[in-house]
Amino acid sequence: GAQRWTAIASQIRLAGRGQEYDCILGLSGGVDSSYLALKIKDWGLRPLVVHVDAGWNSELAVANVEKIVKHCNFDLHTHVVDWEEMRDLHLAYLKAGVASQDVPQAHVL
Repeated sequence: GAQRWTAIASQIRLAGRGQEYDCILGLSGGVDSSYLALKIKDWGLRPLVVHVDAGWNSELAVANVEKIVKHCNFDLHTHVVDWEEMRDLHLAYLKAGVASQDVPQAHVL
């Protein structure tokens, strides 16, 4: 696994040579994406970090995003979703009895 990932990371760096970024990283501020951001730094990749604010961000998540981006010296693009639209979509899913309530936010990503 490690050798295969090293080869993949090398391909990503090679494909991104001469570009500002060689990959995109979604960063929520949670444990998984924060850990991945640190690993991406260790692997020498240059991501554009994208954070989607769909109205559910906790203060801790926002603080984590800011700390990770600063620590890793990554560029951050935050996309703020229209809260009224997101709320209406979530309400529609609740009223329809859809089992997977995370679908609206997942589709934003």
